[in-house]
Amino acid sequence: MSITPSFVNHSEPRVAVGATMLPVSPALVRKVEALRGLDVFAGASDEELQKLAESALLRRFERGRTVLRGGSVDECVVLIEGRVKTTMPRGISCGEFALGIVEAGEIISEGCWARQKSAEPGETLALEPSTVLFIPKRPLDLLLSRNSKVAIRFVSAIATKLRRVIELATQNACLDVGDRLYRKLVELSATRSRATPAGLLIEHGLYQAELAAGIGASREAVNRQLAAWRDRGLVEAGRCYVLVKDPPGLAMAASPAVRDPGFVEIEHKGAA
Repeated sequence: MSITPSFVNHSEPRVAVGATMLPVSPALVRKVEALRGLDVFAGASDEELQKLAESALLRRFERGRTVLRGGSVDECVVLIEGRVKTTMPRGISCGEFALGIVEAGEIISEGCWARQKSAEPGETLALEPSTVLFIPKRPLDLLLSRNSKVAIRFVSAIATKLRRVIELATQNACLDVGDRLYRKLVELSATRSRATPAGLLIEHGLYQAELAAGIGASREAVNRQLAAWRDRGLVEAGRCYVLVKDPPGLAMAASPAVRDPGFVEIEHKGAA
């Protein structure tokens, strides 16, 4: 059975079963479309997507709302729209540590594969209005066992997520605040920057504390580093943005081991 909906004269969506068109709920159609838009399920058929959608839950979260708390979730959780951050507390004096920022289309948690529930005290918060899909373990396991293309994509997505966490942990252990902040700006510039007459504008959408948590530093340390760069004419920083006035100069201010030539090329590409 295919879930491909038919919209005729704004009537309710229907699916074809043989020669008969049967109605389906708008909620089910929304979940199927959400699944179809995810790269990880690109190899799934319409029928497989429908079966997965029937047991999935689609929820909306406003900015600042908790999406997940701790590591006890049983479902696979995927971000459909928006951005979220996963954090771990570091104590009252140190604030939080962001394990990562998840963008739309990425897996937030693959907790359904964990053999034991985690007692981790961290949580996942919405950085902006976000839509999240919760997929129960049993139907997902069934799909992965029957569709090798989806299984390979799923494992690849989890491996990519794990690699990012390891890289972040390594950077936080080995680099000073300036180099960590530079690397974060390089990362953010790949998807959230545009060239302007004044320089490369990175509209990261993060509060200063969130930007600091993303590199394992205090807000005060990040403010001091931005102020030092500002005094040298390299950047300007404001609410939820950083304007890199001199990308080559900022690259030279970082240690040679972390300089990224692509960071400078973004400005020239955008200007072109």
